[in-house]
Amino acid sequence: MEDSDLVALVRVISVTCTSITKDPQTGEQLPGYLAKLRVIEASKGDVRPGGEVLVTFRAIPSGALARGPCSTIRARRCGRT
Repeated sequence: MEDSDLVALVRVISVTCTSITKDPQTGEQLPGYLAKLRVIEASKGDVRPGGEVLVTFRAIPSGALARGPCSTIRARRCGRT
């Protein structure tokens, strides 16, 4: 957490699929997302409780994570299952 710009407890307000791009290694079509988060508590960073943060992220290719005791939940792909 030392290298993080923000360390906070947040509530997800919304998540929107903003793009679908082809992964260059697997050829799989992967969605990209934009999430709007509301800060509940912040222990690092320049946001205050009640503030909002935008986060972008992309789905990871199938099989990119090793199987084990932890699992991932695949989000619906821009209206497709």
